[in-house]
Amino acid sequence: MLNAQLGLYEDAEALLREAVRKDEGDPRNSIALARYLLSRGLDDEALVLAKRARQRLAPSHGADLRFEVFSVLARAALATADMRLASRTVDEASVVAPAEALLLMRGAAFLASGKVDEARAAFVSASASLPLDAGASIGAGLCAFRAKSYDDAMRAFQQAEAR
Repeated sequence: MLNAQLGLYEDAEALLREAVRKDEGDPRNSIALARYLLSRGLDDEALVLAKRARQRLAPSHGADLRFEVFSVLARAALATADMRLASRTVDEASVVAPAEALLLMRGAAFLASGKVDEARAAFVSASASLPLDAGASIGAGLCAFRAKSYDDAMRAFQQAEAR
């Protein structure tokens, strides 16, 4: 991923694809490529790889890897508007996800499904638990904006900026 951080996107993608080819059974390779593809806007291919990574999870894989796979899979599902898969994945992640991270995931899934009040509640709770996380405040601000509560939206965005 260093290549991607340096702007060497073609090299980064080629290296990640090679890692997947060399060890197809390792979910870490598929999820790393899926995460990279999401960052490049290649959502459909990222979803395929994230699903593959989930299939390759074994009981011996730790909670951190399981959470990473569920997190990327949920993001890919949301990016491709597969709300049912996103919701199921968030439920699946609840077994291994830290509480605050789960609130962020639920907020994103609720917001994408049009459940603005539920999303806002999740983001506000996450924001209170994660004082340095701007993402939770941004989510709360987006929800407030959608609800036409512009003063609350502005406060949330200013809180995000301060973090």
